[in-house]
Parts: sequence; C-alpha cells; structure tokens
Amino acid sequence: MSRKCPYCDSALGVSQDVCPNCGGVYEEKKQAAPAKRPLKPQAPANSLGVRTQSMGWNNFLVKLGLYLYAALLAFRGAAYALGKAYDALELAVDVYAVAPMLKPADLLYGSMLFAGALFALKIRGRMQDFRRNAPMLLHLLLGGVMACSVGYLMGSTSAVTGTALAGSYPVTSGMIWEIVLTGIVLVCDVVYYRNRKDLFTL
Repeated sequence: MSRKCPYCDSALGVSQDVCPNCGGVYEEKKQAAPAKRPLKPQAPANSLGVRTQSMGWNNFLVKLGLYLYAALLAFRGAAYALGKAYDALELAVDVYAVAPMLKPADLLYGSMLFAGALFALKIRGRMQDFRRNAPMLLHLLLGGVMACSVGYLMGSTSAVTGTALAGSYPVTSGMIWEIVLTGIVLVCDVVYYRNRKDLFTL
C-alpha cells in the first residue's frame, strides 16, 4: 500500500513520516480520513518538536540556484583552463610571458572549478530527492571552491611578485569578493540546514 501525505497527497517513502513537499506529519489514522487540512503547509519539526522555517531556500537551490552556480563555475573554469581569464582586461604586457608559473596554476584552478560544476549538478539531484547527507555535500562543495580560490589567490599572487604585474595583479580584488561571498553563503547554508537534516533520509 502506497503512503501519501494526508495534506497534499505527495508520495512518501516507506520510512518518511514528514512530507518533503509541505512538511505535514504522516500518521496512520490520518491516512484514511484527514482530520483537518491546515490553512498553510506546516514546516518540518526538529528533534525538540519546534517548527522550523519553510523549505523555500532548498526549493530555490533545486529548481534554479545550483544550475546557475554550476554554470558560473563551468564558465570560470573554462576561462582559466583555456587561458582566457585575462582576455577582457587591458594589460600592457602578456601575463604568461611575465609570470609563466601562472599558466599551470590557471589550468589546475580551471579544472577544479569545472569539476565543481559537475559536482554541483550531482548535489542538486540528491537534494531534490532528499538523499542522505545532501546538505553536507553542498557544504563541502562551497568550502572546497572557497579553499581552491584561496589557494589559487595566494599562489598566483606569489607568482607575480617581483614582476611587472606586481601591485596591479588584475584578478586579486574580484577573487577576494568571491571568496567572501562564498563564505557567507556557506555559513547561511549551514545554519539553514541544521534543523532540516532529518528530512534527508532516503
């Protein structure tokens, strides 16, 4: 016998007692005749029985957010890996001619970003299906991208030290903002999913 949410009729897994769509609590006695349909979908409860916020952010990530993030990582990864990251910048000198160590660094960094894009799409599918540890994988992705960016920033800055690019390296300021924003999103995600991890059980 299939299990359905008594409030929104969404299909539930065998071990799911909380509806991932509306947050309604499944009980056997409500399956046959729901007592009273709530005016608003109920948010899932944490282990203390306290109602948490809605799943709006998770829905945004699944439907659009992670697609956009994957596209951004893929675009930036391709630009660095193919040596096109500096094409739109007005430089008086050839970056790779002045700092040849930037070329392998850009290739490695671009490859990591492209791998992150593929990982983001994989995580999106797991979050949509409420797979176990999906939020933790999202946190690992954001933390990994941030760590790669910090490592690249330090290495590339060191590579241009003592060259004609010293003091005016064109990628530094923008990348610092990217690192800061990624860190902020990571912290917000950790707080958001802390009381929702029990939903990801499949």
